[in-house]
Amino acid sequence: MHKGGFERVADYAKAIEDCLAQLKDAGAISSECELAAVGFKTVIAKGITGCVQLDERVLGAMEAYNGLAPAHNPPYITGIRLFGKRVPGVPLVGLFETAFYQFAPEAMMRYAVPQAWHDIGIRRWGFHGASHKFIAERSAELLGRNDVAERVRNLYVNSGTGVPPVRFEGVSPSNLERTGKMPVPLRVISCHLGGSSSITGICNGIAIGNSLGMSPQSGLPHNNRVGDLDSEAIPYAVKTLGIPIEEAQRQLTKESGLKGLSGVSNDIRDVLEASGKGNASAKVAIDVFVASARHWIGSYFFEMGGADAIVFTAGIGENPVGTGPFKFEEWNRNNTITLSKNEDYWMEGKPYLDQVIYQVIPENSARLNALQTGEIDILDGMNASDTTIVEDTEGIELIKRPSFNIGYMAFNMEKEPFDDPLVRKAINMAIDKEEIVDAFYNGLADPATSPLPPSLWSHDESLEKYDYNVEEAKKLLAEAGLEDGFTTELHTMSNPRPYLPEPMKIAEAIQSDLAEIGITAEIVSSEWATYLEDTKNGKHSMAMYGWTGVMADPDNFLYPNLSKTNAEVPAQNIAFYKSDEFTSLITEARETIDQDKRTELYQEAQQLFQEDAPWVMLAYTTPPLAQSDNVEDYNPHPMSNDLMTDVYLSN
Repeated sequence: MHKGGFERVADYAKAIEDCLAQLKDAGAISSECELAAVGFKTVIAKGITGCVQLDERVLGAMEAYNGLAPAHNPPYITGIRLFGKRVPGVPLVGLFETAFYQFAPEAMMRYAVPQAWHDIGIRRWGFHGASHKFIAERSAELLGRNDVAERVRNLYVNSGTGVPPVRFEGVSPSNLERTGKMPVPLRVISCHLGGSSSITGICNGIAIGNSLGMSPQSGLPHNNRVGDLDSEAIPYAVKTLGIPIEEAQRQLTKESGLKGLSGVSNDIRDVLEASGKGNASAKVAIDVFVASARHWIGSYFFEMGGADAIVFTAGIGENPVGTGPFKFEEWNRNNTITLSKNEDYWMEGKPYLDQVIYQVIPENSARLNALQTGEIDILDGMNASDTTIVEDTEGIELIKRPSFNIGYMAFNMEKEPFDDPLVRKAINMAIDKEEIVDAFYNGLADPATSPLPPSLWSHDESLEKYDYNVEEAKKLLAEAGLEDGFTTELHTMSNPRPYLPEPMKIAEAIQSDLAEIGITAEIVSSEWATYLEDTKNGKHSMAMYGWTGVMADPDNFLYPNLSKTNAEVPAQNIAFYKSDEFTSLITEARETIDQDKRTELYQEAQQLFQEDAPWVMLAYTTPPLAQSDNVEDYNPHPMSNDLMTDVYLSN
């Protein structure tokens, strides 16, 4: 319920009335006629999948497969029909859980049964499609593959007719028949682990298979459903135990899984607790669940020749249990994450801390005040200008995270006059990068030249930088036919970033420098979420931006931010830099094992970047942090992978 908690309802009709009433109470609608549609997460229907408008033909197809989803289809059908009577004229739309698997290779979805069996629906269908599709899209976004993310968004357009069937014959791009070009496969293993669990292999946004089979009873052990089981088990149990087949089915769907294995509960939290107290059956239940998950992850890892990401979601997946120094305890979204000491950690005597709490404090001055008052012990994400305050305050000290980022201003090369390299080079020369670094980074940055930070292998120190030269900048503008200058917009985020500690002031400095060569730049500032949305959709002319590496490989800086692949809306490459030559170089580098050869390719790409000038490189920063004097052995990691194993408090 939208106010929190739950309330038992008498029947489906009352539930529908309650739902409509809450929409009205919340001001979402004033009457039912304002509804554009009612959506349903449908499961399975005979001969129908994808996203479809629900009518009696579709409901009949669902009824035909009631036996495959007995806990889902019958009540869904009832609810759909009741909605149809309650809001006649409002379209009812169903997205079938099987939809995500309609393009999977036939070999991954068939059972070795006679054709007549297959013809009546005995095959792998795959379920949890909505969850795995979301993971396919979101993981592609996070990994800088907006080409893949866009494909996933369009999977069900026109009932999926826009995406042809897939033949998965390996990970070589020539063996992947997909929509459009995918120069390098993106391989994701999605683990939906909860009361009902499944694992899916996803290559370039397309599911290649799912651990669930003909029904939601298969695959991994579920809370009270058996998971995979030999086909001979049921007739053997019926004969040996002297039970009817209906009772055997009931036990496999209601009394099996974690519940059947542990004899404790169908809730993994209870089973984990019992296992921790020495309950042998509970430990077996956990071991069987983990072994099954490991089997399916390994299967898809082998099938795709590796994985670029393994993603966990659902109730178990979002409440992780690991083998590190700390155990996950609690997550309050947008507030705190709490970890507690792992008493069974393999390093004897460690960690030293009993608990670590990560607290979200959005405002910079509030974070600093929290450190000064002792509310927190370590401060990450501080203004460079606050370093002097920290150094002058007794009881706290300044520390620094090793530099592993870049700060820059991107041109939107799809807008005039930024499609002209003469204009881009003129602006590069008009901006006094050294003055900006001196004024706003408080000694914690160096002027940048390359899109790779100096600490990363293959950074090209020989790049010829764009020196500050107003007169030469004016000549280049005149050569471009813009001797009188022009008017444009400079977009910036309102909040500080590690690579742009004072974005508004830096934007104002750039605005002033551009005025010297006749360019009038209006500053457009927006909060971070809006800023990301606007820039990836190309609403900017020039935009302040940056990147902090998440892996020690040049590909992590160059491919997401500068490849032609990622220059389509919604773009990570916000310069919309679409150089075929540059993309070819960095693609070859990511497909090459030899590091010397990769370095050669990346340095050639950097030289091309410098010539094309899609960005104004601003700074490589050393992000400042602060800590209480009583914090010992905290060592900030360049990629923010800070280990707390050896940290202790001296007081």
